[in-house]
Amino acid sequence: MSHVVVRGGTAVSSPLSRHTGGMDQLRVAVGEEVVLGDGRTIRVTSHMYDALTRIRPALIATAQARAMTTYGALNLATGRPYADHGLGPALAVLEVDCARRGEPPLTALVVTASTHEVARGFHGDPPADRDACWHRWDRARPRRRRGRANAAFRAQGDEHAPR
Repeated sequence: MSHVVVRGGTAVSSPLSRHTGGMDQLRVAVGEEVVLGDGRTIRVTSHMYDALTRIRPALIATAQARAMTTYGALNLATGRPYADHGLGPALAVLEVDCARRGEPPLTALVVTASTHEVARGFHGDPPADRDACWHRWDRARPRRRRGRANAAFRAQGDEHAPR
C-alpha cells in the first residue's frame, strides 16, 4: 500500500451517507488533496465524495459475499457516477479511506473484466489484500441466531417453524 500525505480539506456530511446502511462518515473530506506515494495528487470533490458513499458499501457487500467485481459492474451498481474507465481516482481515494480506518483496501476486490486482476494503479498485493478483505468483512457480518427465532415459532405452535 502506498504512503499518503493529506493537505487541507473540510469535513462535510453527505445526504447520501444516510442511505448506506448505517455506514459511518468517510475518512476523507471534500476539498482535501490526497497525495499518493507515487506523487499523484487527487482532490476530493463533492461528486467523488457522494460516489464513495455508494462505492464503499457496495464493496463491503462484495467482500461479505467473498467475491470480486469488475470496474464496469461496480460503476453500474452505484448509479454510474463516472464514465466507463473513470473510477480510478475515486478508488485511489477509497484506498486512503480504508488505510485511515486500519482496514485492508477494498479496492483489491475490483478487477478488469478481461484479466480478472486489478488495474495498474492498485498499490498492494492483490491476492493477499482480497483475502484480508474477505476475512475482515466476514467477521463483521451480523450472525443470525436461529435458535431463538425457531424456539419462538415452536412455542407459538407454528407447525411451519424451521426445525
